Amino acid sequence: MSNSLQIFPVSPLPADIDRIRSWGDKITQYESGAVQGSTAWQYPLMRISIPFVNIASECRNDLVTFFDLTKGRVKPFLMKDPDESYVTSAGHEYTAVTTFRLFDTRSIPIFPDSANLGIFSVLSAAFLVNGSDFALDQDTGILTYITTPSATDSWSVRSTEFFKKWHFDANYNDASPRVWSLFDVQLKLSETP
Repeated sequence: MSNSLQIFPVSPLPADIDRIRSWGDKITQYESGAVQGSTAWQYPLMRISIPFVNIASECRNDLVTFFDLTKGRVKPFLMKDPDESYVTSAGHEYTAVTTFRLFDTRSIPIFPDSANLGIFSVLSAAFLVNGSDFALDQDTGILTYITTPSATDSWSVRSTEFFKKWHFDANYNDASPRVWSLFDVQLKLSETP
């Protein structure tokens, strides 16, 4: 299936990035001291700040082009989180449905990297092939059966790298590297639910 979401061009991410875990919570504190809070999210989302001075000069032009491709903060994109981009197991039992998703160990849906996705069939004792046995929609992370497995089969992902969906959280500051270091200019990205 086609991949309409762009893949972030700077990989691996440079060192010294700031990571902020956010629950998107809404907190109200009353005069009595009571606190009421809520969140619509089932898991925390990350915000990353990358100092521009840490981005290699040869990557900066690619980054400007990429920022324009995603129309700044408008279009989400796929990126591997440097701290959470690898899952060592993700199971799936055949349930007589035609599509399925994979989840990490915390039950968070993942967007598998199609180049590194290996699904193992227990019944046939073989790895399945993307495009022959199943099809991966990279934009949604949904897998569709092409070859319907036996009702007694179990498919499992032994390990895979995966993407998360992100968007730019601020405009791109097209200043000189000297200004970046003087004013600690940072590229800000936010994970998208």
